[in-house]
Amino acid sequence: MIAPVKSVRGGSNDFEALKSHIHGKLVEKLDLTRLSDLEGDSLRREIRVVVEHLCDTENPMLNRSERERLVEEVLDEAFGFGPLELLLK
Repeated sequence: MIAPVKSVRGGSNDFEALKSHIHGKLVEKLDLTRLSDLEGDSLRREIRVVVEHLCDTENPMLNRSERERLVEEVLDEAFGFGPLELLLK
């Protein structure tokens, strides 16, 4: 387990490390054979559930806004253009 992120504002390096850790765990957990049957929004919803679970188990100290930011950034990196995704929405 990675050390808890105390504050997003005060520890962006900690946040980035946690995001990288969650992304790596996501890759380990994915069952690609099962996910190959899903498309678009269904696939994104399935991945979101896994990422939310990982956030809860890997760092339960995140507040709601930090958790949502982390989930969205991991999803954007997995499905979109990473940090550019926010600008494109």
